[in-house]
Amino acid sequence: MVEIFADPSLDINYWARFLMQVFIILVLVRLMGWLLALIKQPSVIGEIIAGIIVGPSVMGNIEFWSKRVFPPSSWNYFTLVGNIGLILFMFNLGLELEQKQLKRQWKYSFPVSIATIIIPYGAGAALSVYLYDINARDGFKPPDRTAFFLFAASSMSFTAFPVLAAILTSTKLLSAPIGTLTISCAAMNDIMGWCSLAIAGAFAKGSGIIGLWVILISIGYVLFMFTIVRWLIKRVHKYLMEKNNEMNRTFLIGIFLLLIASAFFCDILGIHSFFGAFVVGVICPKSGQFNVELFPKLELVTVELLLPLFFAASGMRTSLGSLNNKYYE
Repeated sequence: MVEIFADPSLDINYWARFLMQVFIILVLVRLMGWLLALIKQPSVIGEIIAGIIVGPSVMGNIEFWSKRVFPPSSWNYFTLVGNIGLILFMFNLGLELEQKQLKRQWKYSFPVSIATIIIPYGAGAALSVYLYDINARDGFKPPDRTAFFLFAASSMSFTAFPVLAAILTSTKLLSAPIGTLTISCAAMNDIMGWCSLAIAGAFAKGSGIIGLWVILISIGYVLFMFTIVRWLIKRVHKYLMEKNNEMNRTFLIGIFLLLIASAFFCDILGIHSFFGAFVVGVICPKSGQFNVELFPKLELVTVELLLPLFFAASGMRTSLGSLNNKYYE
């Protein structure tokens, strides 16, 4: 028992420590969720607050806590497990969305998405000029002004897609027209933001052409998934339903392999892995036993166990004390 609180650098009983940390986080998440429900706030806010509480902003100020109970070296475990929960959640989210509904909303979601990205992108671009000069005065100079410009503009245009998705899910608005419109706009905003960020990275490395390739490959990936892969899944699903009228275990395993492959491809492309999972969920069949058998089994473990660890991990890495620096004096 004492070994759990040993020096984390010794890696003594790290598994027991992680289980203890998960228990503490889930209890805090439930408590914060209950408190926030009293003022009609979504549970995802409580999950982030729980992470802030156990992180450096609150409990991290206690030496025993920060060195023995929640040492920074253990945070990566939460990030890894939480990201698994995130891609499963985004896959589930895609399963809930009807493709026909997305198509109907396209004529509204596209112009709204463009409008909602122009203002924050422009504000970030204007702010980048000021921030670049501040960094230069402090002795730190980014390698490329264009890269810094794109990075600042991109960072202002992201929509916190997973948080928005969690809020829409918890408030039962995802299947409503306003929910579909919101999630469609957020998806397009974030895809454009990640592509812009990839271009910024390319300029930072001295090769802007790489950013162009990222955009072209991203477009090709989306078209490939929504045409060829979607057609193949639909044909196989139809064949299995006509033959057995039940889901085939091999088919489900194939879907999960496709989910992992799509998430991996998006991640190495520079777009977050959860977009790959979301796309696979959208192109999967919405009829028959697919949703009936798969969705409830995934939702309980994902939403109640794994996803809270992802949002808590974000809160753990938040240090409110870092806001108190010379730029705010």
